Formats: sequence, structure tokens, C-alpha cells
Amino acid sequence: MEYWQWLVLGSALIIFEMIAVTFLLIWFGFSALIVGILVYIEPNLPWEAQAVMFPLLALCCVFAWKIWGSKRFTSDKIPLLNQRAHRFIGRKFILHQPIVENYGRVSIRDTSWAAQADEDYPAGTEIEVYGVDGATLLIRKVE
Repeated sequence: MEYWQWLVLGSALIIFEMIAVTFLLIWFGFSALIVGILVYIEPNLPWEAQAVMFPLLALCCVFAWKIWGSKRFTSDKIPLLNQRAHRFIGRKFILHQPIVENYGRVSIRDTSWAAQADEDYPAGTEIEVYGVDGATLLIRKVE
């Protein structure tokens, strides 16, 4: 294969990865790009060597990610990722709607959250989020 064919293959695999989000095609894409660069540097590289380098480089990329990358980019570093409601614990807000029969809604920025309280509160009350039950904020009046 010519160097440009490897570069096109690598670019296509990376683009397919963006569409499919399998987190596997990207390593084959990088591998194809590396082989393309090597073939550009050494145009007489036999096709057998290219065919062996391609999967070996892909495996090296996968193992390098497993060893180095996955430890650096884990969700443990961002503990509240995909837990938006938990980010509000400890924060204070003003009720725009009253809490009636211990249930109501709290407006935070552009989102309305279900809220549960121990007692009813009128609109305009300053409240604090002290917990979360599913997607419901547990609130209490700020003293």
C-alpha cells in the first residue's frame, strides 16, 4: 500500500470512531496513521512488514492506553460525573414556587428540579439542598 492509502485509512477509522464511539477504532486509526508515516519515510517497505506492523501497533496503542491513559482519565477523578443533582448538596437557593404538602419544584439556572421538604415553604424562602433521593432534591429552610 502507498503511504497516502494508510493515511486515508487511518483518518477514516478515526472518523468512524467519532460516529460509533466504540473506543476501539481509534487505536487502529492511529496505527494506520503511524504505518502511513513510516511508509512515507521508507517507501520501499514491503507490504508484509506493513501488514505485520499495523495490528502490532494497534495492540501497542491499546495496551499503552490501558496502562497509562485509563489511570489518568477515570471518572474517579470527577466523582459527580453524571450525578448532576449531587452537585447541589450544600448549596443554597431561593424558592420561586412554594412547597406544598412537602413537595414542589426548585428552579436552578435553567432547570426545574423536583424537591421534597419536611414542611411546606412559601415562595421566596431561602433553602439549602441537604441530600438527593433519585432525581429529587431534599431541601430544608436555611435558618
